[in-house]
Amino acid sequence: MPLTYAAIMPHGDELLEIHPPQPALEELRACLRSVGQGIRDAAPDLVVVCSPHHLRVPGHLAIADSAYLEGSLEGPLGAIRMRARTD
Repeated sequence: MPLTYAAIMPHGDELLEIHPPQPALEELRACLRSVGQGIRDAAPDLVVVCSPHHLRVPGHLAIADSAYLEGSLEGPLGAIRMRARTD
């Protein structure tokens, strides 16, 4: 299976409608949207997300398998909650 798309990105919570528009972040928003479109266009069979915000094992890279991804975030304009089943 070849690698069809790769990206390194910062947090994307600035894209969520729970935050007011911030003109200084428009370039970042455009870049993150472009990455999302690139992933959709590549139509991969598998998406791997590596993040430092999960299981930590000092001195090692942990790979965790979960049936669901879940989280919530609140901002000045509201809140968002998501739970997605993985395969």
